[in-house]
Amino acid sequence: MEKAQALVRDKVKLAESLAQEELLKLQTQLQIFQADIDRETKIVDEEIEDANDELELSLEETKRIRALVELEEEENRRAKAELDDYFREQEARVESIIKETADIQALIDAKRAEIARLEEELKLRKQQELDTWDSLKNTLKKHLRDLSEWKEPEENYPSDRFAKKMGGEIQNLSAEDQIDFMRKTAEAENTALAKMWESLHGK
Repeated sequence: MEKAQALVRDKVKLAESLAQEELLKLQTQLQIFQADIDRETKIVDEEIEDANDELELSLEETKRIRALVELEEEENRRAKAELDDYFREQEARVESIIKETADIQALIDAKRAEIARLEEELKLRKQQELDTWDSLKNTLKKHLRDLSEWKEPEENYPSDRFAKKMGGEIQNLSAEDQIDFMRKTAEAENTALAKMWESLHGK
């Protein structure tokens, strides 16, 4: 009986010893596993921290780039607005210059037409003056010819009658009117002389 109890005690001790060793092994493995977990966790935490730092830097860079893009877009919008204003001003200036040029051209054309009209009027007036002078010259020539045919002074035709008309009555007239007056007066004198000639010669 005692042997059996001793055998049981030995087996229990052996089992306890084996269990103790197995527990120690498990504890050792658990410590190793925990150390591995802690190491991996530290590595992951460091990687996460590095990733967060990179993400923060990336976010800051993104913000900086976005701010630069927005600033560039604002500058582009302002430059485009200024360019549009400049083009509008230039277009308005070109239109104004075109209008001014057209007005000036119209004024030049009107002046040319006026000059052409005045030249034509001057040409006509010169021709009229030439015609008037020719008429006056012919009339005076005829008058002189008629006078040269008189042999004696005629009491009904005073010798200074024509000279008085030519002297006093036309002083306040224009040159053209004076010429016309002399022409008409000479013609009237010729008519008077002709009538006197006819009365004297019985014609």
